[in-house]
Amino acid sequence: MNMEEIRKWVVGLPKGAEQRCYGDWKLVIDEYERDKKVIDEDFDVEVFAVVIVVVVEIAIGVFMVLAKVAAVVIVIKKLLLLLLMAI
Repeated sequence: MNMEEIRKWVVGLPKGAEQRCYGDWKLVIDEYERDKKVIDEDFDVEVFAVVIVVVVEIAIGVFMVLAKVAAVVIVIKKLLLLLLMAI
């Protein structure tokens, strides 16, 4: 609800009542916009935190795969070395 809608809504009230009503609604709208801004900022922080967690988990997964590949390569090298020594 914007200020123009509020003005249309309070038309017909006595002058003092119209002014009080308009002032009250202005306070409500200002508080709503302030709260909405805080919620939007919190949402941005939460999304950023989720992205960081996902990236870290992917990095850990990649590191684990590379470690397994390295372990397999080391085992193959040792087996080849043993095979060459047996010949």
